[in-house]
Amino acid sequence: MALNSSHETGNAPYPDDIAAMPDDLFSHGAKTSVLSRRLYGYIELDQGNFHNAFVTFERLAEQGDARSQNELGFMYLVGFEGQQDFKSAALWFRRAAEQGLARAQFNLGELYETGLGVTKSNVEALKWFWISAQMARRAQRRDLAMNKIPILEKPLTLLARKQACLCLQNAKARLTLGSSVLTVCLNG
Repeated sequence: MALNSSHETGNAPYPDDIAAMPDDLFSHGAKTSVLSRRLYGYIELDQGNFHNAFVTFERLAEQGDARSQNELGFMYLVGFEGQQDFKSAALWFRRAAEQGLARAQFNLGELYETGLGVTKSNVEALKWFWISAQMARRAQRRDLAMNKIPILEKPLTLLARKQACLCLQNAKARLTLGSSVLTVCLNG
């Protein structure tokens, strides 16, 4: 499984010279941005302070930060806070995916492809890979999703392909995807 965590790929979005943030980062008196709190989570993760990172991402995820939701999903998936919890991973990936985060959309597609934490469904996996490919800004992430599509499409019956396209059209309305996202359905 090639799940996408910015930490996992070594692309944590902070420079090496940022000093650790104070312990009262989340106290009522701390006036810090979501970005600086998320950076603190990445620093804690890099330093092996998994509990602190988990708490940081959990608080931000509950406030609706899509990137933190994805990181929290990844932490549940790999079991940083004890046992792996695939259902919780799916929940957080879905929340971030529905906000338009391409890496979370890809991660959710992976869960549907494998059946971890969700009912296995190539149709749902295909939908999320299509969406991820359209939403991804980085070519590498787009290519990962695009490589999954033919593998999942090939064994699908015509009816299942139509069902996947219908799912995609419904998602298009909710996620404000560009019109090009439906070319897969029109060409298939």
